[in-house]
Amino acid sequence: MNDFDLLPQPALGERLRRLRLQRGLKQADLADNGGLSTSYVSRIESGSRSVNLHMAQTLAARLGVDVSIFQVSREAYLSRVLAEGQRALAATNLAAARELFTDAYARAARTSLAVQWSVRAGLVLALRGLGAHDEWLRYQRELVELAHEAASPALLTEAYVGLSEGLRRSGRIGEAYAAARTAADHADDPEVPDDQRMLARLALVATESETGRAFDADRHAQDLLAELGGDLPGALRAQVLWVVAEVETDRGRGAEGIRLMRDAVLALPTGQDPVLWVRLRMALVSLTLRAGRSLDEETHEWFAAAAGVVRVLAIPVYLAQLDLLAARIAFAEGRYEEARTRCEEALERAPLLSFQARTRARMLHARTGAHLGERAPAIKAIRSIAEELDEVGARDLAAEAWRLLAELALDGTDGTDGTAGAAPA
Repeated sequence: MNDFDLLPQPALGERLRRLRLQRGLKQADLADNGGLSTSYVSRIESGSRSVNLHMAQTLAARLGVDVSIFQVSREAYLSRVLAEGQRALAATNLAAARELFTDAYARAARTSLAVQWSVRAGLVLALRGLGAHDEWLRYQRELVELAHEAASPALLTEAYVGLSEGLRRSGRIGEAYAAARTAADHADDPEVPDDQRMLARLALVATESETGRAFDADRHAQDLLAELGGDLPGALRAQVLWVVAEVETDRGRGAEGIRLMRDAVLALPTGQDPVLWVRLRMALVSLTLRAGRSLDEETHEWFAAAAGVVRVLAIPVYLAQLDLLAARIAFAEGRYEEARTRCEEALERAPLLSFQARTRARMLHARTGAHLGERAPAIKAIRSIAEELDEVGARDLAAEAWRLLAELALDGTDGTDGTAGAAPA
């Protein structure tokens, strides 16, 4: 195995320029008539032109140095790129993180399993925030393969939890449940850390609810709630409360669901995880509307704060979700024209939205049309959505769509925003 790679651009170009200047050479001194023109050398030095090994050897010979001057240890390079990728993720610079981890992926094929895992895990995090669901699933499946190769219960649990989430957001609800069930099975191994075991159980509850396994979801949610201890980390505690709140609301216990969701918001220490901080506040607004309740002043303030942070973070997925949530608020407050406009803005970003969010946006758009006098097209649209949901096994959302259809057919009003759903999306 060759443990060395050429320096990536622009680093190689910068080194070439430095070596040339140190020797008092001009770009023309490195050029020839065989394809290496002065302008080509200039583009290499600027970093805008890639270099292959043969070209690097030619340049090294003309500089009087060994080609190794343009090479770097693959292990050292990957370590640096992975560190830069993690910093980009922490700064929510997801496009940069994606580029860095993609570069690392191209070089990591024959490296250790630990490095390959880190590369794919970083890619998955970046792609999830960018709303690139298909790519996310591709790398998530590779994580599952690596976990099986390692025969590690902890890695298998983590990989299948991620696979379940990716499948769920892509609308493959039955497969998502199967993956969550597998994650929960692996999580029974005593080698699996408690926090991973809890995340596997959360994934199972979420998919049980979405696939219409209401009794199982309710039972498992109550088990989770009973096991909440004071020593549970704030972020994990918040996620447990969030999932249980969703189940409570879906079972018609809206007041309890809202109470638990508020507890989830308060469970996360300020500044610990800005993305989760935003998601919890947005989820509280969503759940309150779903329960048919109006937003109180404090919840409005929390939403405004979350919206401000979303715009600062500029994470595409959450910007799209913000448009949808603003549309739901406008609908609940009777501002139907505004609701339709904001809903259309959200649907313009449909590829970024999860299957659940995209479906809810379509349902809400139809309902705004009904309130604006376009009832027949609204009924047709809701019927089509309900049938699609039945086909993919999203029974919880399908039941909500059929209920909305019945109410539209009767009188077109139900007092809620018509966007129910079972789990964080």
